[in-house]
Amino acid sequence: MGTILILMILLCLTSTSHEARIIEQEEEEFYSKPNWNNNNRNSRRVIDVKGGPESVVWVVQLSDLHFSVHHPERALDFKTIVGPTLSMINPSLVLITGDLTGLLVYALWV
Repeated sequence: MGTILILMILLCLTSTSHEARIIEQEEEEFYSKPNWNNNNRNSRRVIDVKGGPESVVWVVQLSDLHFSVHHPERALDFKTIVGPTLSMINPSLVLITGDLTGLLVYALWV
């Protein structure tokens, strides 16, 4: 009975150790390779940040702007509101994500 208990404990320790090594290996592969096909190009880019302390970087993200030729006032509103705001913040990087243009037919969205 004691021998069986010792063998069961050793089996559990061995399988846990092996699983931990597999997880570590998978994490290493995940973080060392990009997740997209970039034709073996270097996917890292360095952005030179000027102005401000070394530890502070201002980044502004603008998302889902939905500019449209059917609603030209959206672009004018954007310029009126966002332009001065960006000048005040003076970010090192501006990211524009999401939908840049919008559709006139809402049925296509559903």
